[in-house]
Amino acid sequence: TKKLRSTSVDLGFFVLLPSLHLSLFIHMKKLGYLSLILLYQLVVLQCQNYENDFVKLDHICVQKQEVSISEFKAFKASNNYISEFDNHRTGYIYSFQEEQWIPKLFGNTWVEYQKFKNENLPATMVSYADACAYCDWIGGRLPSAQEWETFKGKEVVLGNTWEGIFPINDKGKDGFKAEMSPVGVTLPNKYRLFDIYGNVWEWVQKEGYTTMVKGGSYLSDLKNCGDEEKAPSLRLPENRIQIDVGFRCVLDNC
Repeated sequence: TKKLRSTSVDLGFFVLLPSLHLSLFIHMKKLGYLSLILLYQLVVLQCQNYENDFVKLDHICVQKQEVSISEFKAFKASNNYISEFDNHRTGYIYSFQEEQWIPKLFGNTWVEYQKFKNENLPATMVSYADACAYCDWIGGRLPSAQEWETFKGKEVVLGNTWEGIFPINDKGKDGFKAEMSPVGVTLPNKYRLFDIYGNVWEWVQKEGYTTMVKGGSYLSDLKNCGDEEKAPSLRLPENRIQIDVGFRCVLDNC
């Protein structure tokens, strides 16, 4: 397997541009040559901020972390995107009392639902179409199942998983007890990819009529996340929105 190296993917600069104050451009026009230096410094700063967001593997660049709430919020705000959750206001949660997955009516929008959460948590309650739309927005796509199996590596590096017998008790030795963790805070694998095993399930590209997620979540115990040969997979309807399902993107020709 070819070793991954960090790649500078300057996505943040394009997100930032619309929010620049008009006065900045007015002053730049007056400053002339100095404005070019200012613009150059701005681009360099953004490149430094985003240069570690992706790593390169052969012909694709893989997002190091699962897409966060703040990133998905920026996407929605940029084009007034209406998600599956916005349309139906319903998502699946795990009921520890009933010991099964149940649909829950929230009655608010996706942004309102995430309002009081840490924005560095993974963006969940997103459907397959929502994940595809976000990846397309940044000029990428979801990884294929085979690509995902490749960049997961051969070594199992557990992130935030259920440590104990599910759903009886999560020992929380990884620092998180029956809850999601912010993206990028657990140990990465050898390719410097975080949360491949655990935290949230990740959508991969549809194969025929089959949509699936990979990697397990904070609600997955070791027997579901410890296979070195093949990562855990779960078939889900493409319109499924669930509290522990998120995604990451890949870029082609990077």
